[in-house]
Amino acid sequence: MADPVAAKSGFLCMYMSNHPDTLVGYVKHHGNVKESVESAQMTVIDTKGMTLSYKVKGGGAGKQVRVPFDPPLAGYEEVKPRLLSMKVDAEEALGMARAPQVTTIRLPSLGLLTGGLMLLLFYVTWAPSPSSLHYRSDLFWPAHAIRTALPPWAVAASWWIMLPAHSLEALYTFTLCRKYRTPFGIGLQIPGYLRRNSHNMDLSDPNFLRTLAAWADTGQGRSLSELLNSNDPLQGPESQRLRSYFTSNWMEPDRDLDEYGRRIMMGDLASVQDDFARRESQHMAEADTTEAARADAAQELYSLRWGPTRVPIFNLILLCTLIEPRSRAGHLAIARWLIADAKVPVDGTDLSGSQAIYHTISTKPTFDPEYGQLLYDAGANVNHRNRYGGTAAHEMALIWDYTKKEPAQRAADGLAWEDERRKRLGMKILLAMQEGVVLRSSESMPEGRLAKAQTDVQSFEAIDRRDDLSGREACTLGRTTIQKCIAFRATVFFSALNA
Repeated sequence: MADPVAAKSGFLCMYMSNHPDTLVGYVKHHGNVKESVESAQMTVIDTKGMTLSYKVKGGGAGKQVRVPFDPPLAGYEEVKPRLLSMKVDAEEALGMARAPQVTTIRLPSLGLLTGGLMLLLFYVTWAPSPSSLHYRSDLFWPAHAIRTALPPWAVAASWWIMLPAHSLEALYTFTLCRKYRTPFGIGLQIPGYLRRNSHNMDLSDPNFLRTLAAWADTGQGRSLSELLNSNDPLQGPESQRLRSYFTSNWMEPDRDLDEYGRRIMMGDLASVQDDFARRESQHMAEADTTEAARADAAQELYSLRWGPTRVPIFNLILLCTLIEPRSRAGHLAIARWLIADAKVPVDGTDLSGSQAIYHTISTKPTFDPEYGQLLYDAGANVNHRNRYGGTAAHEMALIWDYTKKEPAQRAADGLAWEDERRKRLGMKILLAMQEGVVLRSSESMPEGRLAKAQTDVQSFEAIDRRDDLSGREACTLGRTTIQKCIAFRATVFFSALNA
């Protein structure tokens, strides 16, 4: 019987390549590697375990480690929860996870007893004695009785014990407040909390930290459920919240695809055409013309979404080319037919607001210029911004490890591909870059500044005067030039967007 996870190994390895820190955690914790790991990559995964290649700091040949799954995976649907569980375990063990922010306080039940004993000590210490003019028997006789019953040294000893102990406790609490980024006024919540039930709070308990993370879901910005039911631009905690959701949830074909989605997965163009004809005939009853019925059927396909991230149809086709590469010809044939004959728009967006062309050319998870050209020719906008405010060029410029040739090459190729489309639109941009400072395009520069930019360009080895630098050539020039090349290409498009 074929291994259901091994059949998807290529796709899973490509997906996990976008999470380098997680892979390093797998190697160090689950692989029991004690060396200082610089980078890691998943090469094979099946129901019994995963094989990870890694490099240690200081250079040297790459190494491999096999991480077994205990118990083995029962099927493909167990991959995501198992990998997430192993990620949490590794981050907790290695101290890689950033502690969540504590925005609420829950006073432990013993806190009430401690506070009561401290108030009693203050009362016994400073209550007037019977010989004092301020003594009132109805208020201070209990303090006098306690002092009389205790040895003479007891009250002073209590202070000598309490002051050092609580000073150390205060320092420890201060370190916790810094670690969990506790707001300054959080202590003001205590009076209100005392009116409610008390619960134990242990900041060293991982389960409690997970609970805090869940509470924080509504502490800054909208909750995740609200974000899932909206499509507006995001920033700050809301943006990170949705990104975390995307990292933890992906479309699983066996679970999320309906019959129509499975036909696309198989690359069955004939079935897709028959389905469209059926939809068209259903709309004929209400449409005035055949053209209107076809437009309604196309809009129905445009509105389809699959999986927890709400993948639209052209995004789904891209995923199908990665999951079932043997059916790629059928997938592209379906895309061509949907564009040319069914007239389905190509600008559908997923939950993150990203179009299919974004995922196609952003190099994460892939760079597919053939499919990207289909979408581009059909009207896809390479400068479309998703809900995070980013374009495909933004994503291309983000490279985790410049020492790895493959992702750097994909980024350079992708940016060069976009650059060529930009030239076809006639957007000519003169750009200068020095020490990370980018000068704007020539169209928006004052005359004096433009002259300075033209002079500065001569000193930049990564920029060709004719704006024809090849990303492929740049990637053979070393790490510094690669960085300049990537930054150059990305900035070209940022300037184009703002011009």
